[in-house]
Amino acid sequence: MKAHVMVVDDDELVRSGMAGSLEELGWRVSTAATGEEAMALMASDPADIVLTDLVLGPEDGIALLRRLREAYPSTPVLVITGHGTAANAIESLRQGAADYLQKPVRAEDIDRRLDTVLAAHRLRARIESERETARQEAESRELRTLRADRFESALRFAKGLAEELSPLLECAVTEGLPPERRAAVERAAQRIRDLVALTADAPADPKPFNLNDVVAAALDAPSVHEARDRRPDLLFEAHLHEEPVPVRGQPAVLRAVLVVLFPSMIRACPPGGRLTLATGREEHKEPWGHFIRGPSGAYGVLRLFTSVRAGAEEIDRMFEPYAARQILSGHGLAMPLLLRCIRVHRGLTLVRTSPSPAGTDLRLLFPLDAVTAGGSPRPSSGDGLRILVVDDTPAHRADAVALFKELGCHVDEAADSASAIRRMDEAADRGQPYNVALVDLVLGEPTDGVDLARQIVSSHPGIAVLLCGGFADLGRIAEGRSVGVLDYLQKPIEKDVLARALEQLRHRPAPPASEAIGG
Repeated sequence: MKAHVMVVDDDELVRSGMAGSLEELGWRVSTAATGEEAMALMASDPADIVLTDLVLGPEDGIALLRRLREAYPSTPVLVITGHGTAANAIESLRQGAADYLQKPVRAEDIDRRLDTVLAAHRLRARIESERETARQEAESRELRTLRADRFESALRFAKGLAEELSPLLECAVTEGLPPERRAAVERAAQRIRDLVALTADAPADPKPFNLNDVVAAALDAPSVHEARDRRPDLLFEAHLHEEPVPVRGQPAVLRAVLVVLFPSMIRACPPGGRLTLATGREEHKEPWGHFIRGPSGAYGVLRLFTSVRAGAEEIDRMFEPYAARQILSGHGLAMPLLLRCIRVHRGLTLVRTSPSPAGTDLRLLFPLDAVTAGGSPRPSSGDGLRILVVDDTPAHRADAVALFKELGCHVDEAADSASAIRRMDEAADRGQPYNVALVDLVLGEPTDGVDLARQIVSSHPGIAVLLCGGFADLGRIAEGRSVGVLDYLQKPIEKDVLARALEQLRHRPAPPASEAIGG
C-alpha cells in the first residue's frame, strides 16, 4: 500500500469519487468535507500528504493550508480547484503548497503528482537529516578537540607543579606530629605522588590480563571495604562477566587507580543512593570516546553507574583535575589518573547521563586482547529468550526466525505493526512476555519501525527493541535510539552479530542511559 493521503472537498460526490479512485491505485485514503474535519482527522490519524480543494464553503483551501503548515510543517499539501487562476496558484504556492492542480484532472495524473511530491519531500527530509547529522558531528569533533586541549593544558600545569613539589617528599616528616596533622601531611604527600604519577611517561611492555581479576582485586582492597562499611545505606552492586574479559596493558596501574576511584564514588553517593559496576564485552563500530574516536572491534568494558546526576558542564570537564566534584569525593585527581590509565591501555571513556534511573553512567572501554580472546568474543546462547520478529517481507522474516532458532530462542513473527502489538498484548496476558522485538525499519506501511518501537517502549517497556534494515537511514536510526531502541543491525544479519546483540542484552547491569553528552 502507498502512503496515507487525506482528500478535503466540500462536494461529497467529488470527494468520494476521488477517494475511491486513489484507493484503487493503492493509496490509503481518508476524507474530510471541511477544514475543521481535516484538522480533527490530522490530530487523530495524521496523513502523509493532503489534497485539498481551494473552495471549501466557509473556509477556503488557502486558510486550511495556512493552518496545516503551522500545525504540521512536515506534511506536504497539494491544492486542487476548478477555479484556477494564476493569482490562486501563486498564492497557494506562496503559502507553502507543494503543488497546484486544476480540475478536471484524471486520477492517474493526481496519482503521479502525489508520488512526485512525496518523493521530493522525502529527499529533502533526508538531505536535511544528513545535513543536521553532519553539523552535529562537526560540533562533536570541535567539542572533543576543545576537551583534549583543556586536558593537555591541565597536564602541563600539573607537570610543572609536580616538578616543584616532588622535592618536598624527601622533607616530609610526620614523627611527633598530632594524629590529625600527621594525616594531613600524609595526604599532601600522597597528592604530590599522584601528580608525579599523572605526568609520568607511560609504562612499556603491556601484559595480557583478565579485567575481571583486576576489578575483583580492587573491590577487595581495604580502602574499598572501609568505604562500603561506612555507607550501609548505599545500594552497591557488582556484576562480573561470567567469562574472562582479556585485555592488554598494566594491571597493577589499573588496580591502583580503581582502588582510589571506587571509595571516592562511594563517598559521593547521596543518602540511599546506588552504585553499580559491571564488566562485559561489547562490539563497537568506530566508537566515539570522550576525546577521540576508537577503532572498530571488540572491547572489554567496565561500566560504573552512580545515582549522582552530574550536570552537563561537569561531564564536559569530567577528567580535568578537581572538576568532578559531584561524582567524586575527597580526591580531585582520581579522574585525571583514570584517564591516563585508559590512555595507557589505548582505551576509551564514555560518559552519559541517565534519566531513569537518574544518575551518571561511566563506561571504560579496553580493546580486547585478540590473542588471548581468540578473536571476537564467543557469542552467547539465546536459550530462554522470547523473540518477536516484525518484518513485512516473508523471506527476510524467515531468515531472522531461523537465526534466532539456531541460537536457541523461542521465536514468533508478525508481518505488520498491528499484528505485532496484538501478539505482545496476548503474550503479556499469558504471563509470557517477549524479551526482544526485532523490528524492520521499513514495514511497507505508514507506520515504520521507529513508530512501532515508540509504541512498544510505551506499552511494553520491558521489551528490548532492536531495529534492522537493508540501508542505514541515519536520521530515523537516531530518532529510534531517542525513543529507546537499543541497537541497529544491518541486513543481511550475520549470526555472530545477532548473538553478540543478545549477549549484550542479557548482561545489561542497568537500564540503557540516554542523553549522551560525553560519549
